[in-house]
Amino acid sequence: MTTRQFNTQYQCSNCGCMTSAETSFGRWIRDNKHLDSANGIIVYDIDYIVHRYKSYYGRHKQLMMFVEVKTRNSDMTDEQRDSLYMASQVTQNRTINSALMDNRDKWNANDFHAYSKGETKVYSLYAKRIVTLLHFGFFKLRFSGLGPIDSEFIAWNDKPIDAEMLTKILSFDVDPVRFESISELYRDHHKTRQQPLFENNGL
Repeated sequence: MTTRQFNTQYQCSNCGCMTSAETSFGRWIRDNKHLDSANGIIVYDIDYIVHRYKSYYGRHKQLMMFVEVKTRNSDMTDEQRDSLYMASQVTQNRTINSALMDNRDKWNANDFHAYSKGETKVYSLYAKRIVTLLHFGFFKLRFSGLGPIDSEFIAWNDKPIDAEMLTKILSFDVDPVRFESISELYRDHHKTRQQPLFENNGL
């Protein structure tokens, strides 16, 4: 397998022409034979990092996720889906890692502790203090057109949604997996709603 031709484009807001979105660095990577996928190396960019630094709980509990965008009904390659699915398992910390739980028969019983992941404490350079970070992992956003305005079909992890729901997801008003109110799911009191152990967070 060789490195694929770069085909991501954007539409000029002035003339409407489609132009390559490849950067100079991206072109250098693609032309570098030592970084070719034939050598077992795949390099991706991350389309969007969504970070809600001020949530319902103030700044001490923050929310984050990564979003991979596909336009014109395109989809991930098998290689990209595999890479992002693994990365999502590493970054997702808001609940028990469902992918590992689904494949727990392939793991040694001594590794069971790796299945359970809790809230992560991180240091914020901006706030200059320790904060709690709920990371929801990677998600796939697909448009039939180039974006919400010109698309007849919008899908979030292959679930059909509309532009209004997309706004709620990106603002973390709803959980990006279950589409339920985050303020109810993750509110700070002793009677916190118990989260299900098995969830579908597939890409």
